[in-house]
Amino acid sequence: MGHRSGTLSIKDNIAHKRGGDEILANRIWREHSELEDAALRHGQGSLLSAR
Repeated sequence: MGHRSGTLSIKDNIAHKRGGDEILANRIWREHSELEDAALRHGQGSLLSAR
């Protein structure tokens, strides 16, 4: 498991911090995506790009 060049994705960072627990990372990522989708449906725009 070598390090890839470039910035790790949020999902990769979660997996790394949790000791590589990919199942947990996938669940967190899915929950985050659902929150993002809910915000978009309610016309709030993207939570990630609101800067």
